[in-house]
Amino acid sequence: YEIYQCDWSSDVCSSDLVDALEAAFREANRVILLRRKNPEFSGMGTTAVAARFDGREVVVSSVGDSRAYLVREGVVQQLTVDDTYVQSLVDEGKLMAEDALSHPDAHVLTRCLGSEPSASARSERLWLWPSDDGVASDSMVLCTDGLYSLIPDAELGEIVSDLPPREACERLVSLARERGGYDNITLSIIPFPGVLRPAQPTPIAVNQGAVPSNRPARRGTGVLRHFMFLLLMAGLAAGATVAGFLAFK
Repeated sequence: YEIYQCDWSSDVCSSDLVDALEAAFREANRVILLRRKNPEFSGMGTTAVAARFDGREVVVSSVGDSRAYLVREGVVQQLTVDDTYVQSLVDEGKLMAEDALSHPDAHVLTRCLGSEPSASARSERLWLWPSDDGVASDSMVLCTDGLYSLIPDAELGEIVSDLPPREACERLVSLARERGGYDNITLSIIPFPGVLRPAQPTPIAVNQGAVPSNRPARRGTGVLRHFMFLLLMAGLAAGATVAGFLAFK
């Protein structure tokens, strides 16, 4: 992978979180398409999930079947929607959601980076609120299908809630490997000092929970400022993602 220094006049470094993330996905797609012109990389492609934070605002973007989850007190909520054939069956009412992962075409993609010039990301905007009891806090999990295909939601929620992020990552990867580890296993766990909601917090709610005890506020920052996790997943060199896409097409 490569790390780029932001040119703040570019779309990729836009102050709007959705615009910035979607521009980053478009740039990644452009680069992959260029690489595919080389016959050695003709099958290159990837799924991706990313989260970017600025103050109390959080945006999650994805393409393909890499996922973002919200974990609150052991309960797991999927934030992203898979770009897969089986998800289209679920959307059409032809398949139950709980049967999707066991379907023989569970990992056939309908979209991924590198599959077409117009590939774009889905995005969702959330906001960080103070917890009602001053204690509860959320975590976000970004991961590939190599993890969630082998770790049930209930187990994922329990481990993320009970262990510190680093230990939870190590435990989840270890479990996935013990259960076959047949695909890319990548994840990131991001703890939040509060709870995430789809509505913007009111000034009163922010003021009630804005100043953490025994921790001075940083000048020029919110709770989290311009902090991004970007995971580009799933077999770039092997071309497994694009192969699945083409099989569906």
